[in-house]
Amino acid sequence: MLQADDLEQRFAISDRISMEPLASKHTLELLETVNANRERLTVYLPWPEFVTNRREARHYISQRVDSNAVDAYWFAIYFDDRFSGVIGSKGVDPETYVTEIGYWLADHGRGNKLIDQALSVLILYLKKRGNAKSVQFHCLEENIASIKIAERTGAKLKHYLDHDFDMLDRSQRLGVYELPLR
Repeated sequence: MLQADDLEQRFAISDRISMEPLASKHTLELLETVNANRERLTVYLPWPEFVTNRREARHYISQRVDSNAVDAYWFAIYFDDRFSGVIGSKGVDPETYVTEIGYWLADHGRGNKLIDQALSVLILYLKKRGNAKSVQFHCLEENIASIKIAERTGAKLKHYLDHDFDMLDRSQRLGVYELPLR
């Protein structure tokens, strides 16, 4: 279906999964999805407790899409035409040529390999752009689902970091999984 050449508009990944560039028009459906999934999201992510109204949902979106970082791309993920989460590349570090990929998914999309399929498109696009030498996934050590997703891309555990997210379990280390692109 998609050749990962043009990520400027909504595109189908499969019959049931599509992505489109994240924008302020997603504010309400993002807020509704976060509200419906807040309990699970706050276990592994530092930001859901702050996204409680339209202004903060818009701020969440603008923090991502208004980045001037090279190869920073953010997408709304749809499953059966229902907003289901967000995925993106945070931008390539100009010194290390590494980009971190972040994502989250609503409960109604889980178990359908949405993130795996979205990652295959995003990683292919990052390879074609050629600015990043590798992508990283930062996963709390008890976030088994995210670790498995990173490992299915071929990423390997590089090292652990102590995190400074006050609202998350400080006893868990942050695993850095890396996938070389070249």
